[in-house]
Amino acid sequence: MSSDNDLLLGLDLGTTLIKAAVFDLQGRVVAVESSEVEVEFRKTGWAEQDPEHLWRLAAHVIKKCLKNHGIDSKRIVAVSLTGQMHGTFLVNSKGELARKKAIIWLDSRTNKMLNEF
Repeated sequence: MSSDNDLLLGLDLGTTLIKAAVFDLQGRVVAVESSEVEVEFRKTGWAEQDPEHLWRLAAHVIKKCLKNHGIDSKRIVAVSLTGQMHGTFLVNSKGELARKKAIIWLDSRTNKMLNEF
């Protein structure tokens, strides 16, 4: 059973921006906040991001969105997530990072191998 006070939270984890948006049940925007994300280009053709930093930044953007717009988190009844194209975020069997940096879709290290097929 829904109420007029219920809200929806959307989180977009993009390549260069993390955005949180809150909507009412009619789809109207109630609040939006965002923060830029750094892409690391340590070598030519490499494109990586720090998954732990992305996690912390996503939490920060959500908190900022709720706080700056006076929204009680108890009003959020559903959350929707979307993310950047594709990336490799490796974890081990314990759910811990197996690789400190995620290899994201901008990375071109495999282009030579793909062109051989």
